[in-house]
Amino acid sequence: MIDFCEDKELQKKLEKEITRFSSQKLKGNIVFAKGNRIEAFLLSDELYKNFKSMERNPYSIGAFLGSFEGERFSPSLQLLHNIAISDDVRAVVNRRGEKPFLYGKNVESRDVVWISEETMPGEILVLCNEKNEPIGFVKSLTNGRIMKKLGNKPVLKNIQDIGWYLRKGR
Repeated sequence: MIDFCEDKELQKKLEKEITRFSSQKLKGNIVFAKGNRIEAFLLSDELYKNFKSMERNPYSIGAFLGSFEGERFSPSLQLLHNIAISDDVRAVVNRRGEKPFLYGKNVESRDVVWISEETMPGEILVLCNEKNEPIGFVKSLTNGRIMKKLGNKPVLKNIQDIGWYLRKGR
C-alpha cells in the first residue's frame, strides 16, 4: 500500500538535498509517497488541487523527483533534466569520456570539453554530453582552472549517471 502525503519535515530534507545539485528552488507542490522507500513528486497547482479532492491515493502523480532510501537521496532523471535546463552548474564531457561515465566510471581531465573556471573542489555539477544532454551528477575533485591540464587523471567523480537507472541502482 502506497500512502501519499504532505510532510513539512521531508520537504525540508528534500530541499536541502536539492541544494547540493542546484541553486534553483522547486516551483510547485511536493507530495511524498511512503512505501518501501519514500518518493517525492512535484505537482502543478491544478494537479495539486485535483490530488486534494481524490478519495483514494493514486499509483503515481506529478513529476517524479527522486526517492529516499534511508538517508540517501537518489535524484530522478526528471530532476536531472530540470536542473540541467535551469542551471549553469554543469560540465561537458566528450564522447570518449561519456561511455565509461555511463558505466559508473569517473571522468578524466582529457575528456572534459567545458567546465567553469570558477568550479571548486567538492562542487556538485550536472554532467552533459556534447549534445548538451544531461547524463548524470558529478563532484569536482579539483579546481576548474587547472582541470583540463591534468591529462588522464580523474577530475570529476561519478555520483549518479543515467546508466545507473538501467543497471537498477546496483
